[in-house]
Amino acid sequence: GISADMCTKLARHLQEVGCRDAAVLPGFDYEETDQGIIITRYTGKDPSPRIAGIYGNTPVVGIADGAFENCVHLETISIPSGVMEIGARAFKNCAALSSVGVPAGITRIGTEAFRDCARLTSISIPEGVTELEEETFAGCSCLASVDIPDGVTEVGYGAFYECESLAAIAIPAGVKIIEGYAFSGCKGLTAASIPDSVAKIGMGAFFACKSLTSIAIPNGVTEIETTAFSSCSSLTSAFIPKSVTRIEEGAFRFCSSLAQVTIPDGVRAIGREAFSSCSSLVSITIPESVAEIGLGAFSGCSSLTSVIISGRATRIGLHAFAGCNSLVVTCPQDSYASEYCKQCGIPTSAL
Repeated sequence: GISADMCTKLARHLQEVGCRDAAVLPGFDYEETDQGIIITRYTGKDPSPRIAGIYGNTPVVGIADGAFENCVHLETISIPSGVMEIGARAFKNCAALSSVGVPAGITRIGTEAFRDCARLTSISIPEGVTELEEETFAGCSCLASVDIPDGVTEVGYGAFYECESLAAIAIPAGVKIIEGYAFSGCKGLTAASIPDSVAKIGMGAFFACKSLTSIAIPNGVTEIETTAFSSCSSLTSAFIPKSVTRIEEGAFRFCSSLAQVTIPDGVRAIGREAFSSCSSLVSITIPESVAEIGLGAFSGCSSLTSVIISGRATRIGLHAFAGCNSLVVTCPQDSYASEYCKQCGIPTSAL
């Protein structure tokens, strides 16, 4: 008949005075494995529960999938040293959780582990973690500080989706992959340091990062995927390296402040609506390597007055320059581009 909270307090006292076998994990469901205890569910009401590292001479080694999921009263928690894994959804939707102590020794933080922990302000990821899994911190709208260790090689799909308070992120040198929507909706993000190790910037990776002002895409990236930087409305400049061969659909769409971008020789295709509605873009040079300019690629670029097509592109999609009412295209007289402009009523000058 003793309440769970009273049971927890009594167990703590007994353990403090040396009765280590008096109670095992009060307020928790758990299972014992050959490696140790895995917490499967928190059943107590204490907003700051204490998890001891050892109960009855058995170490606590893991927090199972969903163990604290929807514990909306949980405010702070310190995970004991010895825990090696935090399972998927372990703290998902802990809306009041503001502080988490994550010890060294943890090697995995599972999918959606801290999703929608709206009051979580900072977290330090331990050295043993090598991957930030899908939506690990998605919806953590107050998360302002994240320490990502050098051992991480992949930032997973939506890992920091809609972390609106995140102002800056330093991606460590070992990362090779930034998956789709990893930082999408990080409205407060003003700076992102992307290391040279990155080979892939996934679909929508920085979509709607409305405070991001500039981005340097590292050498080694071969493809800027669909909507990667779309709706970054404060983005004024973007450096695209020579390693990039494709700029995919909508990659910079609705970047309304983008005034400076250089497309390097080596890019073979500019995708559909890649720079659509970049209303501050005044001029652009399309190098000889580009064979394809997609449908609506520069549509709605209302300030665009000069486009130089220095090569002999063999395919230009419909409405590629729609709404560019002051545009003059400079290109070879006998080229496909020249004929395209003639059919679309776009003035040209000879290259």
